[in-house]
Amino acid sequence: MKIVEIRKDQLVYLDDKGNIGSVPNNPYWRLKLKRYNGDRIYHKFNDECEIQETFNQGIFNFTVKSEGIDSIIQIRIEWADDVATAIENEDLNTMLEIFEIHRSGGKGFQEKMLDSLMNQYSGRIEVTDKGFVIDKRFMVDRNGSAHINQNYDGISGDKKKQKKIADNWKFICIVAAQARKRKLRLPDGTETEIDPTDDTILRKILFLLRPNMNDSVFTNQLTGTIREELEYDNDEYEYKQRKKRSSPGVQ
Repeated sequence: MKIVEIRKDQLVYLDDKGNIGSVPNNPYWRLKLKRYNGDRIYHKFNDECEIQETFNQGIFNFTVKSEGIDSIIQIRIEWADDVATAIENEDLNTMLEIFEIHRSGGKGFQEKMLDSLMNQYSGRIEVTDKGFVIDKRFMVDRNGSAHINQNYDGISGDKKKQKKIADNWKFICIVAAQARKRKLRLPDGTETEIDPTDDTILRKILFLLRPNMNDSVFTNQLTGTIREELEYDNDEYEYKQRKKRSSPGVQ
């Protein structure tokens, strides 16, 4: 894989088959494409410490050898940029700090985000290895790209059939505000730092939980079934809001 264009928020690449693609312009993808040509990342810090990316992009196994015993910790995807920066800078101290955080069970942002959203939107979000599934209609993957389930059969559809075709995903364009590293207050009131990729993921999940049906870029990509259900949900929400505003004593 070869980088053919560097944009502010994206890296455009050419793969071995001549296909053009793009990924977020972040430390993980810069390292993966520039130094490893898109292959799995591997780095040996010294004779005792080495890190190997798994077959799942952005997830690493970090091995620390001590007194002949190998301790292996899997580093979660939300730490991919930190891992890449540590490799780039030969910063073993940072890697050992990440190792200790994972060994002690500390949570990264995506897990905190998921916990908070799952509490607020019970039953509507499902987590998978690929990303976050919203109402079985949409998925936001862990790189921030959104997808639509082309074969979604509706709320009243055949559940067995729906489960069988649930991963038939197609990319869908959602125009989100420019992502940036920032402090964010989660729905449960806790505050955490969020990087651009996580910011994009969060914005798209929240959009898909209650889409703007006046956004023609979005609605023109929907299947008939999903569009019909979302229009019904939107009409019901607006009716409840009008009723709430017109109720006595409501400011």
